[in-house]
Amino acid sequence: MAKKNVEANTMASAGRTETMIPQDNRQEAVEVLDFLRTLEDGEEKEMLAFLRGVQFGKRMGAGTAVAG
Repeated sequence: MAKKNVEANTMASAGRTETMIPQDNRQEAVEVLDFLRTLEDGEEKEMLAFLRGVQFGKRMGAGTAVAG
């Protein structure tokens, strides 16, 4: 089976994070990474907190939330 994933490098406030994304979502990932590069440190932290909240809410909806 051929892999349909590609690595995208993102910067997190704690350091470098590597994320696997499906190949067909590559353009969206490029756009998101371009946007993230425009954020200042405080804005980046706020975005990360927001995304963690979204992830938590999604897990709650699926019944798999974990304290983190």
